[in-house]
Amino acid sequence: MPACGQGASWVRFIAAFLVAFLVLSTVSFLMLWLGDKIKGSGMAYTRYMARGQAPLTGQFYPGAGQNQITVLTYDRQFLKETGSAWPISYGQHADWVEKIVGEESTRPKAIFLDVTFTEARDDASLPSLVTALCKASKEYKVDIYLAALASPRDGKLHVRDDLEQGAVDGCFELVSVNYKPDPIDRIAWEYPIYSHVGAEGWISGLPTQGQAQLSSAATAIATKSAGIALPLESEAMSIVWGVTNNQPALDRPNLLGYCRDGEVSYMRLIPGLVRDLFYTADPRPICPYNRTYSMSQLTSLTEDQLSTSLKDKYVLIGAVIPGHNDLVDSPVHGLIPGIYLHAMALDNLLTYGTEFKRSESWEFPPSNKLLIAGLTAVFVVLVVRVLWRCMAAKLGIGLSPVGRKPMEAIEIHQRFVRLIPASANWLLRMAVQASISMGTIVLLQRFFTIGMLPVVELIGMTILAEGLDYMGKIQKFLTPVGKHHASNDEAHELTGE
Repeated sequence: MPACGQGASWVRFIAAFLVAFLVLSTVSFLMLWLGDKIKGSGMAYTRYMARGQAPLTGQFYPGAGQNQITVLTYDRQFLKETGSAWPISYGQHADWVEKIVGEESTRPKAIFLDVTFTEARDDASLPSLVTALCKASKEYKVDIYLAALASPRDGKLHVRDDLEQGAVDGCFELVSVNYKPDPIDRIAWEYPIYSHVGAEGWISGLPTQGQAQLSSAATAIATKSAGIALPLESEAMSIVWGVTNNQPALDRPNLLGYCRDGEVSYMRLIPGLVRDLFYTADPRPICPYNRTYSMSQLTSLTEDQLSTSLKDKYVLIGAVIPGHNDLVDSPVHGLIPGIYLHAMALDNLLTYGTEFKRSESWEFPPSNKLLIAGLTAVFVVLVVRVLWRCMAAKLGIGLSPVGRKPMEAIEIHQRFVRLIPASANWLLRMAVQASISMGTIVLLQRFFTIGMLPVVELIGMTILAEGLDYMGKIQKFLTPVGKHHASNDEAHELTGE
């Protein structure tokens, strides 16, 4: 690395860089720890950064599982075209399951029915649903999964009693659909792999006191139907939300008429506040990632379309009914039906396998993977700062006698003369640091099995520490009194403005 500015020696320059790296890392980790302890405003800033980062990370999502998943919805289009009202009868559920599995050319590998049949209601067609599910499973060899909720009574998954016999007979498997959004911004950043019921209710993670171990819907499908040997561990999955839906627009249901295709654009590398100054984006939210059809479309699709969408696929069926309130908030797509949470989680498992992204959090000491990724992120932020200062020094920016004098030693009009370009320089450097940091996060996601959120949190605190010049203040505080003026120029060539 060449010496920066007016001739700092290699040894002194490298020593100053290492000290700066140590100080910046310490300050960033300390701010992160304090922000986590206060559980609020400190982390709200990094959540804002994460929401801007998520679409960029999603653009580089491999998507190996996208063509293996199809989402079918009971929605307004279905109710209107079939003349039905919600809730539909058990017999209607049975009819649609039989339509899907009845023909070999459309027979899926597995079906997940994300409708919780928990409350008993007077409907004589219930036996037909049990019969249809058992036939699909035992005769047609289609794995059937039924959404269920954990009971605080025994910690196990349950549906209504006269339907639960089907699970006992091996016709279908009950899977957990419990989920808690992020406590700070209510976003669906993670997805539970395993869970249990504890003293305080439903808890994500493996049981610790002999409680029943509950598999989430995506976990059960991935392990049993896809044959992925997921490890028994408590960490939840950090979901990577895909951006680009490859389903032709003409094939999509009316449900998705409100949204737009997710663009693959490097404009995402520009921080949102800067990008919005000169680039007007389509204000509509991005459409959900996975192929989607209204259930009523199954009667109008061609045989080739049906075969492409259903044959040997993982079919997830959900209700998107006004007032049904099964919604999650995605950092990429906004408020979407809950069925897409399970679809995206399953997509992650099919894409990454056992190397899915873990939802690790900052604990002290952090895990080795998180520490390496975090220090790499801090290093990148600092290198950008150093290179920026080197460039400024080479171009002679800020090296006039007025620029070297303390602010209190120059006239008021000279202060404004120095303040305007200095402020522009600071804003531009912060934007460049943020852009390069966003690209760094994308790369870290490829090489580490850690989620995006903890890295964004650390980079967010690092850039905040940079913006407030905590590093420069601490270095000045640690400099011996007699050396303040002697070392001022050298220190500012590396870290100052």
